[in-house]
Amino acid sequence: MTEVIATMPRAIERGLLLVRSLASCGVAQEPRFDASARQWIVSLWLRIEQAGEFVGTQTKWCVLIDETYPYGRVAFHPAAEGALTSTFPHQDRNTLDHEHRGWRHGKLCLDSPFRGEHRTTIVHDPVGDADARLPWHTERALAWLSAAAAGRLLAPGDPFECPSRPLQKQMEWAALGVVHDESARGFHAWDSHRGAIGTAKLGAIPGVEKALGVGAFVDENGMTIRRWEGRPLTAPDGAVSGICWLWPQPIVVAPWHAPGSWGELRRAGRSMGVDVDATLRRLMPSLRKGKSDTVLLLGYPIPMRMGSTPAEVHWDAVLLPRLAPAGGKPPDGFRPNARGWWQRDRTSHLRTRRLSFTCKPITGGRIVSKRADGYLQGFATRMSRCSVSVPWARLSQS
Repeated sequence: MTEVIATMPRAIERGLLLVRSLASCGVAQEPRFDASARQWIVSLWLRIEQAGEFVGTQTKWCVLIDETYPYGRVAFHPAAEGALTSTFPHQDRNTLDHEHRGWRHGKLCLDSPFRGEHRTTIVHDPVGDADARLPWHTERALAWLSAAAAGRLLAPGDPFECPSRPLQKQMEWAALGVVHDESARGFHAWDSHRGAIGTAKLGAIPGVEKALGVGAFVDENGMTIRRWEGRPLTAPDGAVSGICWLWPQPIVVAPWHAPGSWGELRRAGRSMGVDVDATLRRLMPSLRKGKSDTVLLLGYPIPMRMGSTPAEVHWDAVLLPRLAPAGGKPPDGFRPNARGWWQRDRTSHLRTRRLSFTCKPITGGRIVSKRADGYLQGFATRMSRCSVSVPWARLSQS
């Protein structure tokens, strides 16, 4: 971040003057200008009456304001210190400040409805109004904090929101999408397979680069659970295999954080009685024998709206580590046997390392009522710009 001495625009001064008058808000330090981002950074203390499990009564925030205010962006980020450390619904993934900028990545989503606000007119951002816009965002942030502390950010009837996944770091997989065609129509195929491990048969999608389709889900007995209903798939470039694992409910670390490491996946499993290590240990022998990359699909049933019954399966794609064959020296204190090799692999690859998701979502939810051929073209265009893993509904129309 490049800070320079600059004169604050009169429009921001006007908005900040009204923010200072709010009883539940205090300015923590003088605003500063980031020349590289062309933004003003305002540090605020926000206070709410009732704390929650993950929210204190007072938290520190960095407000990033475009120099074009009252136009451009106004973004509330938790400060690097004295702020929220958890991820909630209606918030970007709240990761650490590795760039040493002074704020975390968990930007609040204030210009969309939350806590049961079903009309978008309620959250009309007053763009262009210098006096009203910054106070409006500040009051929305205070309302967001109160709802987060009370556990009411997601209300019955709100659209279901999948937790934000971490970005892929391995460049060779960063642009790969793993696509499935789950929908409410095929949901009951999974009724007798909750908690099951199986095989995901992957294939290339003709006409779409850097995408693998799940041609079929097969259980441990070799029986097909459900098949891809879209255009025929072809053999993928390069050897790649797939494993599917269906969990009983959304895979999150409270309050709404998608696991970013194997350790966090274990924490999520313990919260719902899923023994992650027991399942991984079953998978290790096949991974040691394989010479191809393996994608693990982690799935769970989701509703269309909060409070409704589940209607389809959501899948996230994780690249599993390549393991050395059984052999060599196991960790101290373990024999050169199955248990010893498991301890070696767990210690080297599956203890605290990050999960290698193949993607980040473009849509954040289901894709419904779209003709497949038209959507395929758009998907291919977006794939050239970022990595994705999206559910694909109703491909039978193709």
